[in-house]
Amino acid sequence: TIYLLKHFHITIMTKLLIVESPGKITTISKFIGPDFKVMSTVGHIKDLPTNDLGITIKDQKIDLKYVTIEDKDKVINDIVKAAKSSDEIFLAPDPDREGEIIAWHTEQEINKVASEEKIHRIAFNEITKSAILNAIAHPSKVNMPKVAAQQARRVLDRWVGYEVSPILWRKLAKGLSAGRVQSVALKIVCNRELEIRGFKIEEYWSIEGTFLHNTNHFNAMLTHIGSKPAELPNEETTKKVLTDLENKTYIIDSIVDKERVKNPVAPFITSSLQQAAVNKLGFSVKKTMTVAQSMYEGIPLQDPKSPIALITYMRTDSTRL
Repeated sequence: TIYLLKHFHITIMTKLLIVESPGKITTISKFIGPDFKVMSTVGHIKDLPTNDLGITIKDQKIDLKYVTIEDKDKVINDIVKAAKSSDEIFLAPDPDREGEIIAWHTEQEINKVASEEKIHRIAFNEITKSAILNAIAHPSKVNMPKVAAQQARRVLDRWVGYEVSPILWRKLAKGLSAGRVQSVALKIVCNRELEIRGFKIEEYWSIEGTFLHNTNHFNAMLTHIGSKPAELPNEETTKKVLTDLENKTYIIDSIVDKERVKNPVAPFITSSLQQAAVNKLGFSVKKTMTVAQSMYEGIPLQDPKSPIALITYMRTDSTRL
């Protein structure tokens, strides 16, 4: 008896998916196959230096000096090592400008060991299986205009902070810092306060009556006396009008039925989420965003081992997203 043996060589594709927050690793790993390895940058890996402005302007061009953030060397080395042995790399930090700069910085490091064709940028606004698999199926490249938007924000942070903060130290107290948003907001608040102080108080009164029709009571505001709008600038005038009204008889002149369309409240954006949380729950901004982040990354409900994402991405100015 002669046996013919045929040997098969099976090649397993290894893929690396890199997210921004380590809290997403467990949830995402449950949605993708075993050929994927999920790692995290744990936030930013590079930034402008802490002891230097890090910004130079030459020939109308702004150059930024990036350095590795303290304690991020091991994170970078581990990601680069995993990327070196991966057939495909998917950059999946958050879909905002901060996430885009993290993807760009990570890509720069991975480019040292992997070709550009292997590296893909994916983004999703919710951590669900369908959203993640759809993102993997439709990869793109790092969005450089969004990277530039983050760089513009960072440059403004530095210019305002480095130029204005020393003035605060001299005029008010050491340790204070001026921000690109807070400084402008403070100016708006001060201008508004000046308007409030300059407002001339004008007294006015209003009259509301309770009427009986058949067995039904209803309230109505006095809007006109004859054909003229009711003007009640002080108590004396109001009492005189009130005396006249008490001696009058009233008829229902007309009844108008109208249909109103009330649209549902728009989904939260970052600012409206924070406003609702402080007004209804007394949450600080930090607590609101911490809770929202955990809800986005996934909360263990029925199964402690299977976190479920409960909200879409919470850092946005778009009600559509």
